[in-house]
Amino acid sequence: MQISLDKSDFAAALSPAMATVSSGSTISAIEGVLIDARADGTIVFTTYDMEKGTRVRASGRVGEEGEYVISAQKLYDIVRAMPDGEIRLTVDEKLGVRVTGGVSSMFELKAISGENFPALPELSSENRITMPQHIFKDFVTRTAFACSQSDPRPGFRAALVKAAPDPSGAGCTIGIVTCDGNRLAKCETYSDAATVSTKDASDVSFLVPGKALYDFSRIAADSEDDMTVFCARKHAIFVIGDVTYFCRRIEAEFIDYERIIPASQDKEMIVSATELRRSLERASLVTEDKTAGSVRTFVRLDLGDGRLRVSSASANGSVYDELAVVESGDPIVIGFNCRFLLDALRSAGDCTIRIKLSSPLMGVGIEPADPADGSWYYFIMPVRMMNQTA
Repeated sequence: MQISLDKSDFAAALSPAMATVSSGSTISAIEGVLIDARADGTIVFTTYDMEKGTRVRASGRVGEEGEYVISAQKLYDIVRAMPDGEIRLTVDEKLGVRVTGGVSSMFELKAISGENFPALPELSSENRITMPQHIFKDFVTRTAFACSQSDPRPGFRAALVKAAPDPSGAGCTIGIVTCDGNRLAKCETYSDAATVSTKDASDVSFLVPGKALYDFSRIAADSEDDMTVFCARKHAIFVIGDVTYFCRRIEAEFIDYERIIPASQDKEMIVSATELRRSLERASLVTEDKTAGSVRTFVRLDLGDGRLRVSSASANGSVYDELAVVESGDPIVIGFNCRFLLDALRSAGDCTIRIKLSSPLMGVGIEPADPADGSWYYFIMPVRMMNQTA
């Protein structure tokens, strides 16, 4: 096999594929990248860790066709270290690999026959959602924090992706929901630039690992360019241009999140997300104190008289802060895991938010005060403070 690519094109093809390279596996082939060089100049790079995978198509010069597996991390490091310009890669009949670039730079590696690479799942389906990339990227960024990475219950490690066609036949409603048992994040919007296509014109809804969704979202651009999501029998496939990312769907029951969200809450405050975030970051110096023997404490929010008083105390210190807010309803004192609130506020961005409350033992809803700042909603459960009643 003989191929030639410009360094920037080579690196651009390998970069997204690195997210699905296996490490520490007993199957050496899945620690590598499968390079498929075709006579028409198409070079396909594929990585697959048996749960998720990436396939990237690139164009280059193919002197000799072939299909071989090469150590992904070593090849990526070599390509990045090469001088600018054309990089040439050859594989001989003894599976010796030579990578050359510049005037005299050369590396030698070993390859594995492409026949040893595991078979890929079927990467197509009649059920598909097409949407602008910026919607997908924004939704995943805003909901990723509420998806658990380690909970043994698969539904709490999943992100719900859903789409419903508009009855008028133009556009569709798109949504992504995550919940880790303590926090819930929901983004949902109608877009006339999005479409959903199914065999029977029904809604599309499926669960995928939250981390896999976040990994792919980093490839998406903040643009109006389209991307396509396919929902196959066992896999979800995400396609942006020449990059195809796929992962195994999670077959589990997702929480009935609509029942969790309160129909109404009688207290609310309007506050700058940035100011509240900075206040909580100061409080976290106490609540997240990891001094030996210390116990992680909660942050206390005391709302009343147009002020939000933020405080926390531990065996090693205390913190107090005040913010001006616009409030309605009776005063309330409520406690939270500081990190849970901070994660939500960081995802909210720099906008003014509305926080809805009911009682010290019921969760709070957080949403943008101005609908122009997005169509998202967060629900955060409080912690019980000492001597606290509903």
